[in-house]
Amino acid sequence: MNVLPWSLPLKIIACTFHSVAIASTIFRLVYRWYMARFWWEDGFAMFALAVDVPCLVCAWLEVPYASIQDIPPIDNITHWMVSMGFPSVLWACRLSILFSIIRVASPSQQLRRIALLIGCSFLVMWAALMAQKIQICATENCVIAGSVGLSQLITDVISDSLLVILPIYLLQSLKISRRQRITIFSAFSATLLITVVTILHSAALFTVQSTGILVIGHVKVALSLIVCNLLVIVAFVYSLCCRRDLDAAEEELSLTTVDLNTCLTDSAMDKHTTILQHSVATATERSCLTAARMIEVAEKAEGVVEPKLA
Repeated sequence: MNVLPWSLPLKIIACTFHSVAIASTIFRLVYRWYMARFWWEDGFAMFALAVDVPCLVCAWLEVPYASIQDIPPIDNITHWMVSMGFPSVLWACRLSILFSIIRVASPSQQLRRIALLIGCSFLVMWAALMAQKIQICATENCVIAGSVGLSQLITDVISDSLLVILPIYLLQSLKISRRQRITIFSAFSATLLITVVTILHSAALFTVQSTGILVIGHVKVALSLIVCNLLVIVAFVYSLCCRRDLDAAEEELSLTTVDLNTCLTDSAMDKHTTILQHSVATATERSCLTAARMIEVAEKAEGVVEPKLA
């Protein structure tokens, strides 16, 4: 196993990316909580943040070693944490992006079910990769082989393809506003960035093991978390530049549409109710007049008959 030294510059690169990712996630969570719009997408981002912090610690605690027989005890711990942490952050970011698309696009019930099925497939692929890495770490000291690279490459292509196709379909098929298009396009761009880095890292796993692969892994995870937060950051920047909240504008637009439809429905119902009441009143009035006339005719008839009898 050819291992290049885990030098200070590599530590600085990894820690810098992780620090930016952690800072952007904290900003995202505080902003969403302050705006009272905390949702599932933010829950997955919070989970990714909780896992990325140990990855930052592992990047700083990593100790260079010459061969697999000389792995320091601290590296055994960091390798386990990194092997479990990298896929957890990555898949949590994908789920966060998926739920962001669901929230913004407000698709039909059928499209929502399809999106939820995509989320379930993400969970299955996530669990499969975790099981594979646990088995390798338990038997081979977390030395990631080409089989893991192949599994990651396949799952990356499938998941990222779904995350790319879904926004494209929503942009083309649904009648959505310009603000919704901005957010969905941000999700599309974020997915493309994640795809480039993940495929690069998965392909690197087929080469000779080195600390270069490790630093690419750190950059991949941190960058995934950063671009996951871009959707909220774009909304924040939009509110600063246009003096209008992107999320609030969408909610207001949606509620206005519902209220207008409701008003139209209520107006139609009131109109029909008024017509019905008028018809009933008219019929009642006519019935009363008819009854009064019949009584009057009967009384006159009795008055005419009585003198004849006398």
